[in-house]
Amino acid sequence: MAPLSVVLTRTESDAHHLSEQYPQFNWIEFPLIKFEYQALSEDLFDEINDNYDWLVFTSQNGVKAFFEQNQNLENKYIACVGPKTAGLVQDYGHEVNFVPSVYTSLTLANELPLSENESVVYIGGNLSNYETLGILKEKSKHFMQVESYHTVSHHYNEAEWKKFLSQNLSLISFASPSAVTSFVSQLEKYHLDIPQDIKYAAIGTTTQAAIKDDLDMTAIIGEKHTFASMIEKIVMTLSNDKKT
Repeated sequence: MAPLSVVLTRTESDAHHLSEQYPQFNWIEFPLIKFEYQALSEDLFDEINDNYDWLVFTSQNGVKAFFEQNQNLENKYIACVGPKTAGLVQDYGHEVNFVPSVYTSLTLANELPLSENESVVYIGGNLSNYETLGILKEKSKHFMQVESYHTVSHHYNEAEWKKFLSQNLSLISFASPSAVTSFVSQLEKYHLDIPQDIKYAAIGTTTQAAIKDDLDMTAIIGEKHTFASMIEKIVMTLSNDKKT
């Protein structure tokens, strides 16, 4: 029997490592979004150093885009959405002061321990969660949003999509709502149908809701809102399916 095929639509999914760890499955990389880092000015960094207390990161891309351009950051409190993002900040030589109990941007915003006189810089992408931004703005003395990267669709031509859909796919995983949007819009562009027996997995509840809204399908989700947790859930689910 051919191995079950799992699609990884996240950029930098490390399918090679997953194939070594879980050789019973066929891991297919099919990224649906890509990231364009934005140039940030020296004046912006000066303003952050002079007037803000907290840096808030809700993605590894935000960390990379910010710290690759700024090597002279003065001491700040730093909050990160989860351990992977925090680990990357630490790789750049900075201490992380806060990680929320649940790895979502909304939980971070609600739990962030701000005093009434502290100011916040939110460093993220062009598709940041509006509710998260609103909570941070309300809690902080001064608030600034910095778009350090933009998320855009990774496009494929019709032949590439037909080849992709012909691979006897078992499950498609999504790590962001923007990947779901890219998936649906490109299928609609080429008038292609998705096989009905495909399962779906989501990295978190927001992505899970996007799958429900845009595809009218339910998606499995890991205990923690991380890529690793999603993979664990996928492996457990498909392994149980093979036993029944």
